Amino acid sequence: MPVYPLDNGETLNECIHRLAYEGLKIQKNGHLPKEYKERLDFELEVIRKMGCNSYFLIVADFTAIFKKGRYLNRTRCGSFAL
Repeated sequence: MPVYPLDNGETLNECIHRLAYEGLKIQKNGHLPKEYKERLDFELEVIRKMGCNSYFLIVADFTAIFKKGRYLNRTRCGSFAL
C-alpha cells in the first residue's frame, strides 16, 4: 500500500485523527456529543489496526481535489466516471 507523505512532523495516526475531528466539528457546527467522539475514536482505531491510515488519507486528498475542481464525483455500478 502506498504511504501518505507527511511533512509537518505528524504521524499518520495524528494526521487522520486531526482531519477526522475537524470534519466532524464542521458537520456538527462545533458541538461534539460524547457518543460521536467515542464512535469516531472507535472507527479511527479500527482503521489504524487495519493499517489503512495512508489509504484513507490518500482517498481524502482525491476527494478534496475533485470537490475543489468541481469534477463529477459519483460512482455508478462500481466504476468511477469522470
